[in-house]
Amino acid sequence: LLPINATAEGPEGIGGTVLKGFNRLMMSNIVNGSDKFWAHWVAIYAISLITIYFFWKNSLDYVYLRHSFLKEQKVNNFVALVTDLPEDLTTSAGLKRRMTE
Repeated sequence: LLPINATAEGPEGIGGTVLKGFNRLMMSNIVNGSDKFWAHWVAIYAISLITIYFFWKNSLDYVYLRHSFLKEQKVNNFVALVTDLPEDLTTSAGLKRRMTE
């Protein structure tokens, strides 16, 4: 888009001066109603569609990896960390007693 902006017959700057330097590369260098705005519109849609495609592709990869992880019947997949137990439940005998009540 920079070459399109640079070659546009931009509006005159403050005091009638022509835009120069970095300002010449900006979208503000294009005159209102110019057909060169279509290039920006197409670029926005193309970048948006490419971004959506990569997010979609990444989500498919994530689902595949998550399902393959859950298929593995490892003990680590089903372990829960329990903290702040009462003192009577910190031993195997106390826990067994609570579970049989």
